[in-house]
Amino acid sequence: MTKADAVKAILQRWMIEWPSLSDGTPYVFDNDVADESSTYARVRIQSLQGGERTIGAPGNRRFVREGLIIVELRGPANHGRGPLDVLAAHVRTIFEAVRIGPAGEVVTFSSYDSEDTSDAARWVLAVSTPFEYDEPR
Repeated sequence: MTKADAVKAILQRWMIEWPSLSDGTPYVFDNDVADESSTYARVRIQSLQGGERTIGAPGNRRFVREGLIIVELRGPANHGRGPLDVLAAHVRTIFEAVRIGPAGEVVTFSSYDSEDTSDAARWVLAVSTPFEYDEPR
């Protein structure tokens, strides 16, 4: 599996699962512009350092590729954290401890939350889920 294949599988799972779980809460990907006037989700894929899983001749080696799926839930400040906590639970349902892709090549692990008040008007709750897949080389 390549990085492009892994990203495609992750984003396809998101596009299938999110609309019904979130009651239609809008979302954007990495470099998309969002409507900041409403609550929405921003989905990012971040690569991390991997390593060689098996040693062998070229074409027979397998490298583990690691990364993070980061979903930033953005809502208005001063409205409590409850609505974003509900959306965070939906993100965990979609990405936590699952196999993604046609043959389950992308494996995800336990999610964790982090909060950030990026400005006085917006509250951000990020749900991050580590993942890995093997790339033959």
